[in-house]
Amino acid sequence: MYDYDHREFAEEDIVFSSFTYFIDLGRILGTVLEVGTEAGVPFDPGVIKADSNLVNWALYLPKSKKSVIRESGSPDEILFQAHMLFNT
Repeated sequence: MYDYDHREFAEEDIVFSSFTYFIDLGRILGTVLEVGTEAGVPFDPGVIKADSNLVNWALYLPKSKKSVIRESGSPDEILFQAHMLFNT
């Protein structure tokens, strides 16, 4: 996960396992669920953080992981779950 968390500084694009992207989305979900726990805050920086985490997840997703269907034609079940979690 250390390499994944610092991938934007890597000299070359690294494609991680589908499970790594799923785990990262689970961590992002934690930041999303934290939003709104404090009532009466007109500008919640947690909303900005959660939104930017979701956008970054999608932006840093390698081209080969944008589709849940592998090149062989078989589905990637873990990546499918990650995409469904992202859309939720």
